[in-house]
Amino acid sequence: MSHVTLTRGIGFGLVGGLVGTVGVDLLMVGKFSLMGLPADTFFGWWGMVANTFLAMIGITFGDGVSTGLALHYLPGLVKGLIFGALVSQVSFFHIDTAGKGVGLGVLVELVTLPLASLPIAMILDVPLAMLFGFAFVPHLVYGTVLGGVTSYGLRSEVRHP
Repeated sequence: MSHVTLTRGIGFGLVGGLVGTVGVDLLMVGKFSLMGLPADTFFGWWGMVANTFLAMIGITFGDGVSTGLALHYLPGLVKGLIFGALVSQVSFFHIDTAGKGVGLGVLVELVTLPLASLPIAMILDVPLAMLFGFAFVPHLVYGTVLGGVTSYGLRSEVRHP
């Protein structure tokens, strides 16, 4: 995979991160709707978390839902950017099969979800296990999509330089 450029890696990583985040959002909106809660509850929670962090540095934003909707995409895109850069430039992470791409994408979530869950659980004042359990499957979907999309884009360049 030595022909893969950093730009292409980052590009497909960002696309994978964006599409994966949309997948998480659709699953979370569906979960909350099935629970009889407003569909935008998930974004309200994200807005509460974001506004809490921003208030610590003296920044105030709009309501929780619009802030949450906008800021929920940030970590997905950042993870996609880093993922694309790593798999395109670090030989150990080079993707030569779709399975390896998906596996690495899922690994990203298995590492980052527990790290992100702790401060979010503290701010929302919910048990960590509950939050982690609630977010686990949607984030496995994110990792699968991130790895799959990035794998598709980078492997196609290797086959057709």
